[in-house]
Amino acid sequence: MLKERLCKIISKFNPLLGEMLSEYGLDIRQSYKLSKRCGGRIFVYKNTNAYISPSAKVDIKGTLKIGKCWQDFRPAKTNFVIGDNATLCVKGNYRIYSGSRVAVNRGATLVLGANGFMNMHTNLRCFERITVGDNVKISEEVIISDSDNHMIKRDNYKPAIPIEIGNHVLIGLRSMILKGTKIGDGAIIAAAAVVLRDVPERSLVGGLPAKVIKENIDWE
Repeated sequence: MLKERLCKIISKFNPLLGEMLSEYGLDIRQSYKLSKRCGGRIFVYKNTNAYISPSAKVDIKGTLKIGKCWQDFRPAKTNFVIGDNATLCVKGNYRIYSGSRVAVNRGATLVLGANGFMNMHTNLRCFERITVGDNVKISEEVIISDSDNHMIKRDNYKPAIPIEIGNHVLIGLRSMILKGTKIGDGAIIAAAAVVLRDVPERSLVGGLPAKVIKENIDWE
């Protein structure tokens, strides 16, 4: 009761700090520091390492929540790193749940759409550009990487190729989205699928490598 009254008083003078104080499990110091420096609303939860390089370009339209616990689970270690001269664009409210690892390397670009989330233990590695549309639901233990992380000696080889994920996409448990793929609006990626090529809109794909299982689907 006392905490609620205190938050209301603080909110009159500093709305952002007041809201942060009322949020359960938040690392207030880290959240407020990053929010003020980057000019956006960044809520960093406890047991989270969040680093955004001073040279990074950050544009956050809504609230970015990093390391939030899923329901009543205990918080797992979360890592969120935006490297030198990298770009982070968040187009609306977005949640990254605990145990996830997000790394945007030097000069790379990560775009996150509105009203989406990465569930627990998601691993996203961005070396060039990854774009995620609006209303994209990413299940637990998914891997998204736009690079092979190493060089293969062959002609015209590109270690990193951008990934583009459309709007209203559902990405299933333990699936992998690899470099150079484009996923159309309304698609579903089945659990444990390995996506190596483009996915048509409103299609269900699964398997290794992922293939179209069903077309003209809808999901909620």
